[in-house]
Amino acid sequence: EDVDGNHYFLGSGKAVDDGFNLSLYKNQKLLAQIAIDDEIKPDAATLVAQLKKMGIIPVLLSGDKKNRCLKVAQQIGITEIHAEKLPDEKLKVIDIYKQKGKTIMIGDGINDAPALTQADVGVSMNDASQVAIQSARVVLLNTDLHSVVKFLQISRHTLLTIKQNLFWAFAYN
Repeated sequence: EDVDGNHYFLGSGKAVDDGFNLSLYKNQKLLAQIAIDDEIKPDAATLVAQLKKMGIIPVLLSGDKKNRCLKVAQQIGITEIHAEKLPDEKLKVIDIYKQKGKTIMIGDGINDAPALTQADVGVSMNDASQVAIQSARVVLLNTDLHSVVKFLQISRHTLLTIKQNLFWAFAYN
């Protein structure tokens, strides 16, 4: 951002991780660093376990530093991690997984918006950024992670019902 002839940058760089995950630069000179710890929702580990039981492989795709992603992934039971990804790099990761099968991206930030549109189904919650909400195909109207599982169960049931009805329609005709 240019202000009064000065160029400011606030974000997470790909520099060596020294415990800080946010840096403020003025004219490419470091002014400040901030360490922000991740607050994991209490039911995140349960959600991951339920997804695994449903045959869904959970993947952590993030712009955060690798060691922070590893810490979060370990706490909630995720083994596949893609860290320090910029929005366009997230698209490439989504494409890799799309070659293996259907993809669902759950995102809440501005940097998730492109990946939300690239995935087969983009899911966001009502506490997400406006850009993420507008990019998602499905917006869950609460912040309860269990609603993700309910959404998937309803989707599968709906698809099964459609397939059964199509079968009977073809069988009848």
